[in-house]
Amino acid sequence: MYGDDRKLFREIKTLDEVTQLQSDIIIFSSWCDKWQLKIKTNKYTILTISLKKRPLQSSYHLNTTLLANVSSHKDLDILIDSKLTFEDNVTYVY
Repeated sequence: MYGDDRKLFREIKTLDEVTQLQSDIIIFSSWCDKWQLKIKTNKYTILTISLKKRPLQSSYHLNTTLLANVSSHKDLDILIDSKLTFEDNVTYVY
């Protein structure tokens, strides 16, 4: 069993909320350990969705692995980009 198709999200407006998201990641990891779900850390990424020119960016860790920040992510065969334009998805489908 694997726990690598889970999504965590949180609205981030302050540095305290960055800390809260990192805490959520730690809780998720502990939950996976408790239920003996293996985590493939290379499958996890951070996608910041925002229309701001300079959204608050931070780095997050899953166990000892630094999670990569990406500009788009494929979920259920749909490409979701950081501005929710779906341009990448249209190109992909076309």
